[in-house]
Amino acid sequence: MQNIEVSGSGGDYITGKVSSKLALPIDLSESVEEVRLIHEDANLSNFQTSVLNLVKNDQKVLIILVFSRGPKLVKSKLPQDSFIVHKHDEANEGEACEWISGRSSKKFLIADADTVAGYEFDTVIILSGKDRKNNFASLCQRATSRLIVCFIG
Repeated sequence: MQNIEVSGSGGDYITGKVSSKLALPIDLSESVEEVRLIHEDANLSNFQTSVLNLVKNDQKVLIILVFSRGPKLVKSKLPQDSFIVHKHDEANEGEACEWISGRSSKKFLIADADTVAGYEFDTVIILSGKDRKNNFASLCQRATSRLIVCFIG
């Protein structure tokens, strides 16, 4: 447990300070075991060899999309019937819940930032356009063991 003092909330209260205590969660993963950064072209031409081969032995893989052409392009690169799509505009609560609880035989869950908040998974692939590379730091926290970030374009 650490004693901290927080200040600078903005606005007229910049000089205000609040004393508090900060503790690390008991289930905190200090770090993922493996982080890979991969650069792909706009068509994901090497996705099979540069990304999917890295997860061929993983049971479940979360794919988080942070680029507009994502779902259709990614689905075309995955084996047929191996994935579930659960995005803000294509919600699939039932199948996504089955996948999260381990009751689905599908390997991949394709999601977006809006639908994965609060969940953690062993293996996570984040697909992002290079122009969005500074906008997904919190998504990296979804990975507990292996994180693969794939920059597209």
